Amino acid sequence: MGITSNAFGKAVDENGVVWSLTDGDNNLSFNGFLVSGASEFTITENFQLLSHGKTANIVVHQVIKVKVAADGSTTLEFEKEHGAGEGCHLGLI
Repeated sequence: MGITSNAFGKAVDENGVVWSLTDGDNNLSFNGFLVSGASEFTITENFQLLSHGKTANIVVHQVIKVKVAADGSTTLEFEKEHGAGEGCHLGLI
């Protein structure tokens, strides 16, 4: 069970650079079973800001596993992460 979202668009920044945006996410993809209040799910983030000029593209890909224990405590695991481009910061949710 999960939720998938996709977004796209175009924009022009203050310097006249034209950008295309694509964002495809898979949220709350459950793995395994809900047992005694514990659960585990995966979030996948794919984001691209593509320049139609000399400015570098910005690309982010992350796979994050969230584990919720029966007592409600939460653990995040960054299984995969890749980012490229100016201002690209990983590990932020």
